[in-house]
Amino acid sequence: MDLHNSLSHGHRIGLLQSSPSSNSSLPNIVPNDHLTKANSLYSIGIQITQMAGPALGGFLIGFLGIPFVFALNGASFIISAFTEIFINFRQKLKEKRAQKPTKFFSDLKEGLKFLYSQKTLFWFVIIFSLMNFAGAPVDIVLTKQIKNVYHLDAMEFGYIGSLFAAGMIIGGFALSLLPELKKKHNAIAFSSIVSGLLLSILGMVSYLSLLIIAFVIGICMSITNVLGPVVEQRIIPNEKRGRVFGVLSTLTTALMPISYALIGSVSSVLSNTVIFLSLGSMIVVLAFLLYAVPKIKEI
Repeated sequence: MDLHNSLSHGHRIGLLQSSPSSNSSLPNIVPNDHLTKANSLYSIGIQITQMAGPALGGFLIGFLGIPFVFALNGASFIISAFTEIFINFRQKLKEKRAQKPTKFFSDLKEGLKFLYSQKTLFWFVIIFSLMNFAGAPVDIVLTKQIKNVYHLDAMEFGYIGSLFAAGMIIGGFALSLLPELKKKHNAIAFSSIVSGLLLSILGMVSYLSLLIIAFVIGICMSITNVLGPVVEQRIIPNEKRGRVFGVLSTLTTALMPISYALIGSVSSVLSNTVIFLSLGSMIVVLAFLLYAVPKIKEI
C-alpha cells in the first residue's frame, strides 16, 4: 500500500470532533449523570470499529470477494436502521403550535443565535475550532516524517494510527470506570496541554518514541473528545440541541480544509521540526486560554 494512500485509513489527531445526531440524542437516551459514561462507550465503539473494520474488510475481500463485501456492507446499514427503531428516546415535546416548515438557513440562524448568547459555549467552541486547525494536518506531516526521515513505509505509519486508537480506547474505558469528574475544564485543559507539548516534539524524536507519544496523545484526545460533548450536552436545552450541535460541528471543522490547503506549501518551506513545534505550541497556548472563558470554572 502506498504511504500517502494509507492516510485515508489513518486516525487523525483531532479535537472535540462530533456527530451532531449522536451527540444531540444521547441526553434523551441516558440520564444526565451517566452522560460521561455514555460518551466514553460511544468513543470506544467508534475506535474499535475503525481499527477492526479495515482488517475485517480486507480479510473478507481476500476470501469472499468484493461483491460479497459490498452486499454485506449494505446489509449492515439495514440491520443498524432496524435496531435503532427500538431505542427509547426520552424526549419531552412541547405542545403543538402552528409551525412553519423548517428551513436550513432559519435553523442555522437560530443555532448561531443561541451559541452567541451562551458565552461559555461560544468561546469554548472558538478555541477548539482553532485547535482543530492546528491538529488537522498532523497526519500529512507525519507521512513526510515516516517516509523522508525514518525511511519507513505504510505499515509503520499504520502502527502509529493503531497505537493512537488504542490510547483512545484506554482513555475511554478509564473515563467510563472512574467517578464523575466535577471540574471537567481542568481535565480538558490538561489533556490538551499535554497533547500540544507532545505534538511539538514529534519532529525531534525517534520512531519508537513517536509510537509511545501517539499512544499518550490518544489517551489525551479521548479525554477531550468525551468530556467536551458532555459539557455541550448539559448546556444546550433539549429543544435546541439538534440545531446547535449542527452548528457546533460546522464551526469546529470549518477551519480544517484551510489547514489542509496551507500545510502543503508550508511543508515545502519549513522543516517537520518547525511545523510540529508551531502546531503544538498553538494548541498549548489555546489550552491555557480555556481558563479565560467566562464561567469556565463552573464546568
